[in-house]
Amino acid sequence: MGLFRFFLGIVMNMKNFLRGEDHKHSKLTDVKVRNILTKFHQQHVPPKDLAKSYGVCVGTIHSIVHRVAWCHVVYRGTLRKKRPKKLHQSLEQRFFAKTKKVENGCLIWTGDIHNGYGRLGVVGQPNGSRWAHHVAWFLRYGEWPDPSQDRIVCHTCDTLACVNVDHLKMATVLWNNRDMMAKGRFRHRDWPVL
Repeated sequence: MGLFRFFLGIVMNMKNFLRGEDHKHSKLTDVKVRNILTKFHQQHVPPKDLAKSYGVCVGTIHSIVHRVAWCHVVYRGTLRKKRPKKLHQSLEQRFFAKTKKVENGCLIWTGDIHNGYGRLGVVGQPNGSRWAHHVAWFLRYGEWPDPSQDRIVCHTCDTLACVNVDHLKMATVLWNNRDMMAKGRFRHRDWPVL
């Protein structure tokens, strides 16, 4: 019975709930809120400046302009237009936007780099991303490299950030290791260089 009375008391107090300028702790009036909405949507005044001029926090301004608080205030002005959504670019457009051609013929990846290799986010792929040179391979040949077949995409130019398909070769791990040793790029301290 005590729990019922508790909830009944909350419901009864909700009828007496004061909102807006009628609330005893309110710093704003309905007129000030209309002015805030006008300045934000039509004059493009930043929320930080509005908060400073009206003596409230920035969160309050955000609540007003996004119609979370003070919703009862009627605003007849034109609302600020939402930013246009970013158009979806194709994988190829996103890929080539992050590359740069250099003198030796390499196409250098300028996006995210991990351990020297480029990385690009690809929807529907494991971990949400792929190596950039694998994406280059896919864009040229239409299939993703399959590491389970004991074949990998190797760089013949020895530039890890290169994504020029003409500098890439599908080979075995053994071939890649021998090529690395032959070119003097092998740096493991415990193994002798052959």
